[in-house]
Amino acid sequence: MKNIKENQSPKFVEITEMLSFYDFEKIKHMALDSDCSFIFRSIDSNNPCYDFGNFKIYFGADDSRNINNDPNISDFNELTIYDTNSRIQYYKIIIVRKGDIAARKNWLWNGMEDNKIYLVDTYEKGIDKLVKGLPLYLDIIKKSLAVNKKE
Repeated sequence: MKNIKENQSPKFVEITEMLSFYDFEKIKHMALDSDCSFIFRSIDSNNPCYDFGNFKIYFGADDSRNINNDPNISDFNELTIYDTNSRIQYYKIIIVRKGDIAARKNWLWNGMEDNKIYLVDTYEKGIDKLVKGLPLYLDIIKKSLAVNKKE
């Protein structure tokens, strides 16, 4: 059984007030409904994604047995914002749903709590810099959600 990672590095901060559970789920469904899939790393493939033109978002499965990111096998708890044109190219967001800690889902760190959303400084860019830059991306994503809702 895998262990929850110790919070030595990367650092993380709760952002539940910045990104709600409701919006996280809407973003996830927007990516699942798109025709975009993205292979980001060697541990999984076919990551559901959405291309915003200047940046992409993609999701990682919450179960290590789901290497093909099949939504019929498990849910997604990792959202990554990927911007190749930015000084900070990766913003990693983790949603911790009720029961995820006990179930020892992927991507969790020691100190995280159920029913919260976290921004994780995976690449040690500085959590303060990530918190400062994240709203720009979230605003664009949320505006896209509003447009998609009207269609």
